Amino acid sequence: MVLLVGVLSEFIAFSMLNSAVVVSVVLCVCTAQTQVQEVWHRSEISNPQVDVEKCGRYQKSMICDPNNILEQEHANQLDDLIEMIANSTECPCSGFYCEQNPQGYRIAIALVPHMRWDMEAEGKKRPEDAKEEDLLDMNLQEAQKFSYTLLTKWSPGQCNEDVIIFYSLYDNVLYTTTGSQAKKALTDTLVADIAVDHREYFSPSGNIFEGLRNLIADYKLVFDGKYKARQMSAVTPDPAAVMGSGGHSVSLTSVCVMCVAALLSLLMLY
Repeated sequence: MVLLVGVLSEFIAFSMLNSAVVVSVVLCVCTAQTQVQEVWHRSEISNPQVDVEKCGRYQKSMICDPNNILEQEHANQLDDLIEMIANSTECPCSGFYCEQNPQGYRIAIALVPHMRWDMEAEGKKRPEDAKEEDLLDMNLQEAQKFSYTLLTKWSPGQCNEDVIIFYSLYDNVLYTTTGSQAKKALTDTLVADIAVDHREYFSPSGNIFEGLRNLIADYKLVFDGKYKARQMSAVTPDPAAVMGSGGHSVSLTSVCVMCVAALLSLLMLY
């Protein structure tokens, strides 16, 4: 099974594939209970600070989980962790904003069972004859649009010091979007590294809560300037497997970086 992980800071995305993995942030494992709808278009996701019940929560939250992929207690714990980060990290904004609100970085999470692509929202069907790699690419692009839409729609920060973590279970995609201010600390490379470290949690049999908690805890270490990349075991990749589009490839344990258009990068780990 392939895990797609995407990273979007403003308009730049990284992705990783691990036999595999793709980095940035969109995965999906779902236990729909009260909700009938399991396929969501980005325009249908509510703001957990406003439409609490539509996000599967019972009070204002930084998590929108309409199908209750997470248990309520686990979502509560993540909310507490997110709030702690906002209150304990240094405000990265200008003096004016920090005087008005001294809080630090803001993180929000969205989880869905399955993404509805734009073409499906327009009444069209997904291409049935598309190659697997093309479908993966399209999934990542939809996840990019999904997470970026939530960043602009929710706007949890005050000076773009915000981070959106998006996870789609059945699409098996994990995607992180960072605002321009947050990106200064939490770079695309760091998001990709952290996602790789915790990729084992993001699978149908994985512990999504534990994965998100570890992901967010590492983001806090980054914001505090204390994050240290974990040592990855040396792996000799198959040269035929480590390839990027346009002939651009970088062998890093078995990680390759690919450029897709001018603003989209895919990091594929085999």
